[in-house]
Amino acid sequence: MLQIFSQQGFASIKDEWQSFHIYQGKKVVMKLPDGNSDYGIVQGVDKHGALIMQLNGTNKHYHNGELSISASPKRALSQGES
Repeated sequence: MLQIFSQQGFASIKDEWQSFHIYQGKKVVMKLPDGNSDYGIVQGVDKHGALIMQLNGTNKHYHNGELSISASPKRALSQGES
């Protein structure tokens, strides 16, 4: 997988990567570098490897931050789904 990634980029291994992604479909909290947090549901990754989260019915792409399972599933659900 690493050899393919180094030669062809992330898009070439995206589907395989997503098949192992333990956060897929989970309610999560994303702690951002500025200290704020976003609550939502993981939708996968894009062709560049950015995490896609659904927040308030809209998908948002994250390139950095600290991801964890939501400590407040009710809050994540109400903010992640419309």
